[in-house]
Formats: sequence, C-alpha cells, structure tokens
Amino acid sequence: SVTKAWTKDGETLEWPEGAEVTAELRCDGEPIGEVVLKKGAATGKFTGFPVYESKTYEVVEKSVTGAPEGFSATVTGDATNGFTVTNAQASSTTASVSKFETGTTTFVPKAELCIIDKDSNEVVTSWTTDEAAHKVTDMLESGKTYILRETKAPDGYDKALDVEFKMTDGETPAIEIVSGATTSKNVANASASGMDISLYDAKTTAGGSTSTSAAKGSSSNTPKTGDNVLAAMISALVLLAAASGGAIGFSWRRLRSKG
Repeated sequence: SVTKAWTKDGETLEWPEGAEVTAELRCDGEPIGEVVLKKGAATGKFTGFPVYESKTYEVVEKSVTGAPEGFSATVTGDATNGFTVTNAQASSTTASVSKFETGTTTFVPKAELCIIDKDSNEVVTSWTTDEAAHKVTDMLESGKTYILRETKAPDGYDKALDVEFKMTDGETPAIEIVSGATTSKNVANASASGMDISLYDAKTTAGGSTSTSAAKGSSSNTPKTGDNVLAAMISALVLLAAASGGAIGFSWRRLRSKG
C-alpha cells in the first residue's frame, strides 16, 4: 500500500482541494503498477503481483496535478509494511527591506526599489517605499547573490548605491551584504541584521550649480581694483576740467565788465 501526506514544518496539512497524485510502484527499477491518490482517498493498494524477498521495491511520485507549488516529496517505508509519500512544504522565508534617511531610522517614502537576480539580471520584485519595511516572502534562494537597487530617489534625496547581498545557508537564514555597505567617503549606504536589510538615502546637498552661477555672476559685476583706480582718476580729471572752465569763464566776465 501507499499513503500520501501533506505537511509543513512537521505539522500535517489538509489535502489540497482538487489535487491528485499518481504513485508508481517499481520492482528492481521497472514500473509494475500505479495508483491515483486524492482527497478522501489518500491511501491506495497495489494489487495483482507477488512480493519476492529477492526483489527491490520502491515507490515514486510519478505526477502531481492541481497542487500548490513549493512542496517536495520524500518516500519512506517498504513493500511489507507499506509506503508513505510525504509532500512537505518548505518554511516561508521573508526578508524585510527598509529605506531610511542616512544616520537615522526615519523612513524615506516614495523611493523606487527593486531586487535583481545577479546571475540572470532579471528583476525578482520591485516596489515604491512607504513609511514601513517592505516584506519579500519566498522570493530569495539561499546561496544566490542579489542586487538591491534604487532606481529613483524621492525629491530632496540622493540615490543610494547598488548593494549586492546573498541569503546564507543554514537552519537560520540571514542576509549577508557582499558589497555596497558604504560609499566611497565611508558613509553608510546599507546594513543587514538577520533577515532585515536597510538602504540609506542622504539628503541632497544645498547649493551646487546655483551657488556657482551666483558666484560667477557677482564676480563679473564687481569692478576689479585696477578698474576702481582708473575710474577715480577719470573722475578727478573731469572735476579739474570743470573747475578750470569755471575759473576761465569768471575771469572773462570780469574783463568784459571792465572794458
């Protein structure tokens, strides 16, 4: 006989609605019979053949239809005591991604982020941040390297650098940053703890080209020291000429009055 079981984290699950499993019996590697198992008929019997002690019997899960993804099958038992095919669902793995202002725990909303599979260069998931951590569930595989990328920074912030990270193997998975933890100026760009990863945005520095333009403008409108001296000399000559002209006119009027 063969019995089908569905489990998660060691706990027995209800049979998935609509799922059917075909279990195949093999003798010395050759198929000799099969049964279809489903909800309400989780145990089946292989009939019509003798069991020889000199032969090796095994059961394999030939096919599964209508069942959710994420289950892996294992087979235990023997031909004498019966076989059990157990489909176990792996524990959910959730990564938490937060977007903070540099040097604070203040969330930065409206930043556009994505996670990219480094090997395939395909986008695994993308989202726009809000004032909470973003959850990424059952999308990351242990041992693989991913890229956390900010595709667009919100107004008033500089875009963060790309961060390469991977999820470590083991009973307790954790995120490990491979590169991009700091900027070229040794300022924090990202950090990780357990299954939490944080990316930081620095506020845009005020000034920039506007300050440069203003400085150039004020420089071009301000007379140089040499220009000040020349202007003073010209003003003095004009005043002297005006004074001389006035004196000549006054003397001429006096001569005319005497005559």
